[in-house]
Amino acid sequence: MKVSNILHIEMLKNQAIINLTKRSRICYHESLEDSIHEMLICLNKDTYIKPHQHINKIESGICIDGNAILYIFDDYGKVKEKYYLSSNFEEKSIFYYRLEDSIFHTIIVETDNFIFFEITQGPYKKEDTKFALWAPDTLEELKKRLLS
Repeated sequence: MKVSNILHIEMLKNQAIINLTKRSRICYHESLEDSIHEMLICLNKDTYIKPHQHINKIESGICIDGNAILYIFDDYGKVKEKYYLSSNFEEKSIFYYRLEDSIFHTIIVETDNFIFFEITQGPYKKEDTKFALWAPDTLEELKKRLLS
């Protein structure tokens, strides 16, 4: 049995500060070959997740702490949908999402950190993640594009 508590969340927050990618995770699956991957993830406000899609994979997430925005794009980079993610259970926000395969998406963190539990299909194969050719190289560039 595997469990997590507040100490794990604090550890993830501290790791995200010092990691170059500004994120950290605890994997609850045993190996990259497992058929189900479960992860507790911390994204720092400076995290840049380049818009991407997962080929033949379903991804779902449950918010634990903090706020973020989940952007869904069409194949050309136009925003199709925007969801406010939060663990506060406010009417305007969602605390759970499920993405079907081959949908371009990204998450932009609005608070110091965003903690969520992600579940996706394994096995992990790097080539199953396709980054959008139209996606900018930095978080700042993406934010400018989204605001224009």
